[in-house]
Amino acid sequence: LLMTLIFALVFPAVFCLGIAFVAGLFRIHLSPLSISIPAFKLDRRSRYLSVGETHVIFHIPCRKQPQWASLSINNVEYRSVDSQHFTISKVSVILRFFPVLLSENNILSQPALISVTLDNFCLRIASSQRTPLWLVALRRNLLNTILNEETRRLDNFGLKVLFSMLNARGKDESRITHISTQWHLHNHVSSQLYQFGQLTAQLRRTREDDTGTFSLIAEDCHWIR
Repeated sequence: LLMTLIFALVFPAVFCLGIAFVAGLFRIHLSPLSISIPAFKLDRRSRYLSVGETHVIFHIPCRKQPQWASLSINNVEYRSVDSQHFTISKVSVILRFFPVLLSENNILSQPALISVTLDNFCLRIASSQRTPLWLVALRRNLLNTILNEETRRLDNFGLKVLFSMLNARGKDESRITHISTQWHLHNHVSSQLYQFGQLTAQLRRTREDDTGTFSLIAEDCHWIR
């Protein structure tokens, strides 16, 4: 039964990969063993997705470098007419083989099974009422960690409040600006560790029409679970 199940799963996958290779949807390189997928775009009425060239490189895992594959995706852009627009200059993914057996018993020293790095991730949301669900969950977990869990390190914390000033459009607005460096938070319940190299946030609120904007710039961030 197990062999039948494996055959039923593997054979269609290999067949589809063979068809895609013949059709020129990706290229295989032998030295080093890797797969290259050309850039593509999907444009629908309300959604747009653009992905640059993708590379998958396979490795022989060892004690010092237990990864068996690495993935890099360039120039990712997604735009939804009614909710969000984000761009990522590069996505890097490292897949490791049983890293827990090859490192010390420490949450900081243990490499994860999967490591994902996002370079220059920019997200714009037109309305707070249309915030994506994944961002709502991340915001809730992060706020809960800040208020109820442990702060392991905080090198600098600054807060500046301006109650009244004229903006570029000549309207009266209030501003709250926050800057912090090396802020490390640990959530004991979910075993998550948040590390922020530098955070710069600003909330602007216009008094006349009761509207506002919120901007956040996070540099050198790590989320370990």
